Amino acid sequence: MRWKNYISLKDSSLKLFFQNEIHDNDNILYILGKGFDPRMNLGIKMIQNSNPAVNLELCLIEFNEGRESSSQIYDDFVQKNLIELGNTIFFPKTHTRTIDLWKTVNGKKSRIGDLKAAELFKDQNDFLKYSYIIIDISALPRGIYFSLIGKILSIIDKYMGYNTPNLLILVSENAEIDSKITESGIDEDLRYLKGFGGRQVLSSTIAPIIWFPILGEKKLNHLQKAIQFISPSEICPILPFPSKNPRRSDDIFNEHFQFFEDYQIESQNIIYVPEQDPFQAYRIIKKTIEKYHDSLSILEVAMLS
Repeated sequence: MRWKNYISLKDSSLKLFFQNEIHDNDNILYILGKGFDPRMNLGIKMIQNSNPAVNLELCLIEFNEGRESSSQIYDDFVQKNLIELGNTIFFPKTHTRTIDLWKTVNGKKSRIGDLKAAELFKDQNDFLKYSYIIIDISALPRGIYFSLIGKILSIIDKYMGYNTPNLLILVSENAEIDSKITESGIDEDLRYLKGFGGRQVLSSTIAPIIWFPILGEKKLNHLQKAIQFISPSEICPILPFPSKNPRRSDDIFNEHFQFFEDYQIESQNIIYVPEQDPFQAYRIIKKTIEKYHDSLSILEVAMLS
């Protein structure tokens, strides 16, 4: 199990970690998304308030969505975050890297943000001088940070050896705010994120698929589109519980009731994972996959989550 042992800190425990474990002579690469989310600067402010003398280098990821993107209406929020970043936070070095989120060929747009995110860092030479790499995903889109984290993990695993920097993932988490952020539009041509295709990309054999979709608010249209792409043989929806809002899993279920009805999803197929503990969620999902694998290995079932 990749994350059999893990460290998960929050609130006062996280502040103590930054105060006691990060020292003035540590070189830190802090990767931050330039976005409209009001939580964008909370993590970096916590670090510098905990240790004002920290030696921090900032990598600011900017997204190029095109002039016609609906996100342009939130530019005032982006500029507000940048002003706050510049006025209240001090760091010796900053460099900005731009990611194109879309590519247009023959008048047809396709999403390439995950591919570009995986190209931001090439090999171990990008990380040799750092003792810590901190990726703050608070203002990064999921399609970006999954591929970015996956690429950095692969570099660390393959090349770093005894010079491995500490990799930290930082998030200013608020499920209520997340539920109010609505994505507009769904890609016409779906594909797996860079680095997350699994056996579906590597194998040409046709096998039944068990699908583990993680459900959230306002995702019914996304689920319908994904089902057409994946064509699962069985669906095991994942709901958040326990959560800050004890009724959140019930609310999500009710919102997606037609989805459960249309695809005849039985109650025993529902999986509950803790809202604020991604490592424990990983354990539950992995153990469920292993049980399916043991039961259906003779069929070479493909598992997707």
